[in-house]
Amino acid sequence: MKVFDQALNSGTIVSSKSNQFGTTVMRSVEIGNKGKINVGYFYEGANMSATPKVTTIIPQIY
Repeated sequence: MKVFDQALNSGTIVSSKSNQFGTTVMRSVEIGNKGKINVGYFYEGANMSATPKVTTIIPQIY
């Protein structure tokens, strides 16, 4: 859960995509010098002030 909070609050935005259902924002957070994790957050109805749902988790190991 720490990784999700860290990515949401201080992660770097990698991409953002919108469709008729809402907006997905992909954020990246570094995990020391071992790699990073990309986390996708979905905002239903493109309501960016709502609590997002985690939709994607992509670990990347260096």
